[in-house]
Amino acid sequence: MRSLQAWSGAPFNTGDWTRTFVKEATYSRQIPNNDFECFNHWSRKASTRWIATEQRGTIPDGVVLTRTRTPVGSLFALTRFDEGQPVSLAEFSNERRISTRLALGLRALHDNPARFRLSLASDDECVVIVTRYLPPEETMVLHALGRVRDVTQHSLAVSLDRALVDPAVQVLSALGLKQDE
Repeated sequence: MRSLQAWSGAPFNTGDWTRTFVKEATYSRQIPNNDFECFNHWSRKASTRWIATEQRGTIPDGVVLTRTRTPVGSLFALTRFDEGQPVSLAEFSNERRISTRLALGLRALHDNPARFRLSLASDDECVVIVTRYLPPEETMVLHALGRVRDVTQHSLAVSLDRALVDPAVQVLSALGLKQDE
């Protein structure tokens, strides 16, 4: 029997996966251009997660997920910042799931995780509601936990047996999500 991780392709712990990815990336001191957007993983009250070049004044030192928009799509990279300025860059595959997982992981590592809610549907059923920007593999984990109840542009609701709530919370926490109080 295959494990949930092997079946879904999702990492067991998104924070650990992100730490390893950031550490093993090959950084170049050459930054092709300075016209990129930064993913705001550090601010809890961000009105938008992607910050345009001219709005980047408060970027913390360290690694930030960046993207450059091109006529054929977006190019993603990890960019190291020092004193608000980009100092090195590591390009990686343009697979959206990698950039989405890095965004999720960076938020989790900076104590600003994506959130999920639990609500009681009946005496024996609970509903988990998460934001929709999860990578496909993490979304598969939600499908494995229960029955998809509702999908909107911004959220996914999954019904599960109340007996599975504690294990589900542990799995979602390992994926980099935090339960709303």
